[in-house]
Amino acid sequence: MSADKLTLQTILQFGYAAYERSHPLPDYVRRAVWAILACRTVVLGGHVQACPEGHVERIWDNSCRHRMCPQCAWVPVERWLATQKGRLLACEHSHVIFPIPHARNDVWLANVAVMSRLLCARVHDTLVELLGDGTYLGATPGLITPLHTWTQTLRLHPHMHGLVTGGGLSQAGQWLAVR
Repeated sequence: MSADKLTLQTILQFGYAAYERSHPLPDYVRRAVWAILACRTVVLGGHVQACPEGHVERIWDNSCRHRMCPQCAWVPVERWLATQKGRLLACEHSHVIFPIPHARNDVWLANVAVMSRLLCARVHDTLVELLGDGTYLGATPGLITPLHTWTQTLRLHPHMHGLVTGGGLSQAGQWLAVR
């Protein structure tokens, strides 16, 4: 099979059964793999599309619609990304991450609401103060800073991602780009 025809579904068909036998896998992984393997096959059934005049008729296998399936998720992900990119300022951006040390997870769990507010406030204050300093930018940057509390494998990992503009507004309201 040529590399341009290789899909995740094909890779799983060739190697997943052996891998699954020798590795303990969580249920969410097993469900995702089942969906990807079944996607657009007779396993999920099908439907008929036909023109009203009866000239053309085609039978389509149903999609799994699982969020991890490349066949199903690609178009929605691309649409979402295009929408998000349309919301960004037309400038460079940097990605920064502010984690809580793992040794402080017990403090986080005992005070989730307070710790969430503190982390959000400190990240905002740190970025605004640092980039407001004339040594660095001397302006107020644009910030998007979502709070994440878990890893993809659902392990506790409180942290904030920051998308920071490569410039900002000066006190006079002028756009200053990062030098």
